[in-house]
Amino acid sequence: MKLEQYSNQDNLYYFKNKFKPGEFKNHFSQVIFDPQLGLENEEADLFSLNHEFIQAAIEKSKSSGYVTAINIEDERFNCKEGFLSFWLLKFENNYDLRKKYYIPVFLENGNRYNRRLSGLFNNIEMFTKGKQSYLPDIDEQEIHNKARAEAEKEAEDIFLSEKLKWQNKLEEQKTQLKEYYQQKEKAIREIKIDNIREGRLNKLEREWAEEEQKLYDKEKLYPRLTCEQIAYIRFR
Repeated sequence: MKLEQYSNQDNLYYFKNKFKPGEFKNHFSQVIFDPQLGLENEEADLFSLNHEFIQAAIEKSKSSGYVTAINIEDERFNCKEGFLSFWLLKFENNYDLRKKYYIPVFLENGNRYNRRLSGLFNNIEMFTKGKQSYLPDIDEQEIHNKARAEAEKEAEDIFLSEKLKWQNKLEEQKTQLKEYYQQKEKAIREIKIDNIREGRLNKLEREWAEEEQKLYDKEKLYPRLTCEQIAYIRFR
């Protein structure tokens, strides 16, 4: 299928659909991929990973394998070829933190990691001229294992950086909460009736203990790294 951009508006697309025509309409118009643009154009159809069309396409690709082959017309990297894999790093704390990053890993022939090319694939728009190609005989597991080793290194750097930011944010929250409870305690201690004062102090102490435990639990992050796609790339 060919994705067409409207001539009078950037980042807004349309295409004729040949995928599952009985389930989806045969023409999609005003399609966008940027969530921020979706806030500015309520009539547009946001194709995120949660979109039913994208979900169906992902399921279809999973059932038929996840390795493809593409020729890319780009003279800067003429004659370069290898395997590009995209890895999804997700981590959460089972409360209020949900983060995800895509990590591209490009392995040249011989499975040598090319950091520069890998980084360029963070912006897929740099490689807009791609055509379907033929997949050579490969050892998929070997490629997967080598790419995963490189992806894990990148994922560790991202994870540790985000974890530090998250810990700093929680420390700020803890300081603010502590000040709030200290002020509340000060107000309660001014209550003249002993049993009411002590009852409210005990309740405040329990509330603070619960909040402190919750902050401790929020600090625990659970990462997960999965390979979403592998593509054999030839630059020409």
